[in-house]
Amino acid sequence: MEKFNILPNFKTLKELLNLPGKDLKEFVSFSLGAYVVKRARIKAPDLSPTDHLIYELIQNCILKGYDLSSLLALADSFQGSSLESTDVARSRMRSRIKKLYELGASKDATIKHLEAQNSAVIAYLKSLGLDLGSELNPEQ
Repeated sequence: MEKFNILPNFKTLKELLNLPGKDLKEFVSFSLGAYVVKRARIKAPDLSPTDHLIYELIQNCILKGYDLSSLLALADSFQGSSLESTDVARSRMRSRIKKLYELGASKDATIKHLEAQNSAVIAYLKSLGLDLGSELNPEQ
C-alpha cells in the first residue's frame, strides 16, 4: 500500500491499529475499488429505445433469479379492457419478451448460464410444492 501512498508505513500490528480512521477509510475504499469489477453491459444493436429498456430489464431480472417462464408469466398477468384485446396484448408481449431474451442469451454467456441456473432452482422449488409463478400470474 506504500506504493500507492494509501497507508503510512507500519511494521507492527499495534502501529496498524493506531492508524487514524481517515487513513483506514481511504485504504478500504481503495481496496474495494480495486477488486470490484464493473460489468459492462452488452449493447443490443438496432433496438428501439423501448425494446432496449425491456432488454436491460430482462437482463436485470435474470440476474435477480428469474427464468424465461417467469418472465413470460409477467406478460400473462396483463389485463386489457376486453378478453380479445387482452389475448392479443399478451401474445405480443410474450413474443417480444422471447425475442429480447434470446438476443441477450445469444450475446452473453453469463446471462445464458444464469438463466439455466434460475430454471433449475425454480424447477426444484416447484418440486417442493412452492410455485412462485402463481404469485406473478393470478390466473393460475
